[in-house]
Amino acid sequence: MTTTEVENFPGFSEGITGPNLMQQMRQQALRWGAKSIVDDVVRVDFQQRPFTIVSEEEVIQTHAVIICTGATAKWLHLPGEEKLLKGEEVVEKIAGLKPKKVYTQALQKAF
Repeated sequence: MTTTEVENFPGFSEGITGPNLMQQMRQQALRWGAKSIVDDVVRVDFQQRPFTIVSEEEVIQTHAVIICTGATAKWLHLPGEEKLLKGEEVVEKIAGLKPKKVYTQALQKAF
């Protein structure tokens, strides 16, 4: 995981970490009666309702499904990106901005 900070989700003016956001959203859904199942799905049938979800543990029929696939960073392949990932000095110049040095300690806060 390269970063956990979510800076653009409505309602969190100071930002929130991804895991904390997921936890709060899950708690809210459970509060309203949702059932949360975390399992590896091997097959789904969306052709008829209720939907059929087949996991390694059980077969579930449901009227709603939330598919969570995760996220992957989209790297720009700029000089210095590898240093950023390793926590070293950051890309010093992007899109004509004046060079700026950011140290490992500041990066650790962001990661």
